[in-house]
Amino acid sequence: MHKKDKILAIATAVENFLHRRGWALLLVFALVYYAQYYRAGLNLGGEGGTNGVLALRLMEGQRPIIDTFLGYNLLWFYPIVALFKITGPDYTALRVFFFVLCTINALLGFAVVRAATGRGWLAFATGILLVLVPGMIFRNYMGLIGVLSMLVLLKAYVLPAVSERSRFRWMLAAGAAMSLCFLLRIEPSLLLAVVWVGLAVLYPVGSRIEFLPRALTSLRGTLAALLVFAAIHGSVYWHAHERGFGREFIGQYTAMVGYFGYELSQQLSGSGGDDVEFVAKPPTPTKATSTHLTAEVGTQQTSARRSDWIQDRLGRPPLAAVWKAERLRDRYFNVCLYYPIFWSSVFVVVALVMLGAAIPQGDAAKKKNALTILTTTGCALSLFPQYFFFRPDAPHLSEFMVPFLPAVACSVCAAWDTARRSSGSLWMKLVWLLVAPSTLVVPLYLKAIMPRESAGTWFRQGETVEFSAANGVLVNLPPEDAREMEGLRDAILEHSEDNDWVVCYPYSPTINFLTDRRSYEHNLYIDDATAGTDFIQGAIERAAKMQPAVFVIDDRPINGTEASRFSNWARPFMDYLETGYKLAGTFRYGRREIHVYVNPDKAR
Repeated sequence: MHKKDKILAIATAVENFLHRRGWALLLVFALVYYAQYYRAGLNLGGEGGTNGVLALRLMEGQRPIIDTFLGYNLLWFYPIVALFKITGPDYTALRVFFFVLCTINALLGFAVVRAATGRGWLAFATGILLVLVPGMIFRNYMGLIGVLSMLVLLKAYVLPAVSERSRFRWMLAAGAAMSLCFLLRIEPSLLLAVVWVGLAVLYPVGSRIEFLPRALTSLRGTLAALLVFAAIHGSVYWHAHERGFGREFIGQYTAMVGYFGYELSQQLSGSGGDDVEFVAKPPTPTKATSTHLTAEVGTQQTSARRSDWIQDRLGRPPLAAVWKAERLRDRYFNVCLYYPIFWSSVFVVVALVMLGAAIPQGDAAKKKNALTILTTTGCALSLFPQYFFFRPDAPHLSEFMVPFLPAVACSVCAAWDTARRSSGSLWMKLVWLLVAPSTLVVPLYLKAIMPRESAGTWFRQGETVEFSAANGVLVNLPPEDAREMEGLRDAILEHSEDNDWVVCYPYSPTINFLTDRRSYEHNLYIDDATAGTDFIQGAIERAAKMQPAVFVIDDRPINGTEASRFSNWARPFMDYLETGYKLAGTFRYGRREIHVYVNPDKAR
């Protein structure tokens, strides 16, 4: 056997192994990788604290949406409640739960690429990338929404099926999966619903001979899927009704539809630049449903031109300044922020051209490739507004990339397959122009995002010591950070009893969780971009009424600007605090400067 033949035989054997068993190798890699840092670090403003605090509130009997602001839908928190009923409130168990979710997302990404491209090596490489950068820990439901919907919609409406019965089962699975996505988070799922409807309509289009039977299959399967969707949501609604928050549960959906409708009307009317205050309201307004937009967006915000608002408040660089950052790493990151816009625009146009050619020709292969691009890209873009319009930062970009990287892999292969089947050379030349920038995003992204704790990656800590606190908090921190956290923990515990209120501004829910102290705030998150005009006066009135034992002020620039420091935008409240409370200590944790104010009337 010639050397070339041996190399080819080895490559074929590796490809076959990765195609069949790549998932197992990926699972082992994830277990080893996450074991290295699953206890590393403690993000005081991370959503782990929020998840933990809200799960405890639900376990105490508080009603979702009414008694406590969730920000997300019920299934974001109910699994955590179930976990805590087994393990007790435990931060380590919570971390392990989300690392398991990271692994599931990587396996789903592997399954998507393998099913759409038939290439085991590419599926495995994509899965490795998703393990390496799983997205912000404690928010990995977002990645799940993207890759799960991608897999079931491809299987149900795009990829060849073994039989019509098999396709019907996948359509049922799509209904169940879409229901799960909605019950996790409504906003991206509404965008996914557009993809779902589009696929149901396009599935029979193409061959005239097969149009009627395929139309019947799509009609029966989609209606059955909708029944599955309704049955799952119906059972959850019944639970909500029995608990007394059924109207508020439904109000989340009507509020979000109203929000999207408002934004669309603003853009179509050209009035997006007007300063208009908007509060989404369901048909029966309540405090709970009017605030249920997102944990990040909050209850009220100015609906000025969105990109300008984010650029001013949240620090997204303008396109012209992408390459003007001082650090090369930041330049890479800025490129990655805008890259999905240009990449998606090009590939969607390519897919539409392919689809337009495939339908009159009755070309099933070309239609499949076009729909593969549109489906995977559409599912990935359901997470796009979350990072680009509301939070253009590393945590939210990293969770968007969980479905986006599989979409890139599938789309490039679909375009390549179409070019290979084409008789002309134009398609192949075009695909070569598409492959280079599609491949380039991977090293740019890895260079920009690793190692960052906020993106869920393995980050360097150097020497560490254990820091322990209530509710199973047992983490490894640098010695200086551990000492500061011990001082912060002890200052709170020394000046409060078990049932006292400890209020953290603007957003440090992990402090409540690790000290096992409750907060009276309905929504744990606030910043300069989401605070209503009445927040400061309301906060002063609540403080005067509730008399909390401790206030914790994390005076970091939460949105990356000096104006977003709590001491700047909430100065009247700080004046109230400095007048009536005593500063018990200031603690520095990483770049944070945290002030602990104690109530002199409750001091022990």
